[in-house]
Amino acid sequence: MTGSQFAVDVTENWQSEYLQLFLFIVLTVWLVQKGSPESKKPEETGRESDADQKIGIHAGKDFPSWVRAAGRRRVLFSNSLGLLMGAIFLASWGAQSIAGRAAFNADPAGRP
Repeated sequence: MTGSQFAVDVTENWQSEYLQLFLFIVLTVWLVQKGSPESKKPEETGRESDADQKIGIHAGKDFPSWVRAAGRRRVLFSNSLGLLMGAIFLASWGAQSIAGRAAFNADPAGRP
């Protein structure tokens, strides 16, 4: 196995893992498992209010500034984990594309 083929396989694995994590993070806001003590009640599905989360104007004085922030800064903070997993997924996809091109160019059987 060449170095570029190894890189293709590793980044393909990363790509699938980070896609799974991204989807898990995003979908757990809405998914409900009935009867599970860790799950939300069916009537509480979706996003919680700012008051329930204690963010923005509902945050206390001793809370970090990112929690008390409003506007774009709060949107970024509220979605930071999903955005990070999505960015890592896209980066692994790009790395797999580059490594795949290198593996294809290194394989004499792949050329016309």
